Amino acid sequence: MRLFSIVIICTLFALYSYIYFKLRSAIGPGWKWTALYTLLSFFIIMGSRILWIVN
Repeated sequence: MRLFSIVIICTLFALYSYIYFKLRSAIGPGWKWTALYTLLSFFIIMGSRILWIVN
């Protein structure tokens, strides 16, 4: 079960990153926004996972 949740988290993180890179290539703001969005996505996914486990 733990492996399954890790796979889901990695999949969601990769999906969010993929979507952002596609949008960034259309808009083109730069690497700082990419890093910020990637970190924000990571914290949102990890926070929702922690809330799911604790609740």
